[in-house]
Parts: sequence; C-alpha cells; structure tokens
Amino acid sequence: THDAIGPLTAIASPRIGICIDTCHLATSFEDPHTALDDLTRAGIPVVKSQLSAALHAEQPHLPEVREALRAFAEPTR
Repeated sequence: THDAIGPLTAIASPRIGICIDTCHLATSFEDPHTALDDLTRAGIPVVKSQLSAALHAEQPHLPEVREALRAFAEPTR
C-alpha cells in the first residue's frame, strides 16, 4: 500500500485509483483496515476491490501437505 501511495499521490488525478486485493494484503502482512485508512488519508480512491484468500501451510515441505495444496492450483493462463 505504501509503495502505491507515493506515485498515486504525485499523479493527483480523481480518475486514477487503486484496486485493493485482500490476498495481496494478506501475503504482504498488511492489515486491511490500516491500508484503507492510509489510502483515505492520502486521498487515493479505491476503484475496485478483489476479495480473495491466500492459503497458508505450516509445513509446506511435507509431501502430504504439497499433495493437499495441489487441489488448489489454478492455471495461470
């Protein structure tokens, strides 16, 4: 979020905003409330939100965990 605030504040256009992706917030260990508060204070509109979740595995190196995670693999194209 902070990496986006600087450049978007410099542009200062009411037609340009940010897309909040809850999965990206989670994998960056950002608190959604704090991120939204920071964007609001900076005057950057949230123009889209993507509500998704990230998987977390305590022991991803274990074969049985890797097999269980394989069910969630999605193609990238």
